[in-house]
Amino acid sequence: MKKLDVLLETDDPPEVCMQRLYETIDVGRRALFSLSGYKGNRAVVGILHPPEFRLQKRRYWRNDFAPVLYGKMIAAGEGTRIEGYFDVRYSTRLFMRFWLALVAIFGVLVVRSLWFAPGSARGNAPMNLLLPAAMLLFGWLLPRLGIYLSFGERAYLTEFLERNLAAHRDPCGREERSWESSLRWR
Repeated sequence: MKKLDVLLETDDPPEVCMQRLYETIDVGRRALFSLSGYKGNRAVVGILHPPEFRLQKRRYWRNDFAPVLYGKMIAAGEGTRIEGYFDVRYSTRLFMRFWLALVAIFGVLVVRSLWFAPGSARGNAPMNLLLPAAMLLFGWLLPRLGIYLSFGERAYLTEFLERNLAAHRDPCGREERSWESSLRWR
């Protein structure tokens, strides 16, 4: 089980909450001539697929490692329980795994070629090992830099939901989630 990052409750039914969310965000449609890459000008961009939603803060630079809020609205009595977790887009995680696997293969090939190289060719070994090491370091640092550059987005999205859905934090709710968003592929 993974942890829930957002756990809110509101007195309104899920349909009303989805409608409010729809009215306050820009639906994530790509735009060719837009600084943010999306149509519209609202501060939050997202996809709504009841009962689930995906939200991200609009930014005017590329940051694939910024947090994306995956959430679900669950009917709870006459109100709604809003559960959510932050994650990086699945395509970004998949690309980073692919990148690090290629770097590892490349590094093994370089080490192998240096191991079997004649003595005169081994003189360049430190320089030849520097490139795979630098690529691995880059693959390790880039996600951390992206997370650092988006330091306030988690709090902003949580407050956005609280404000626009008239929701409050659930102090006694469970903290583990039993679901995975179907919107992570979109």
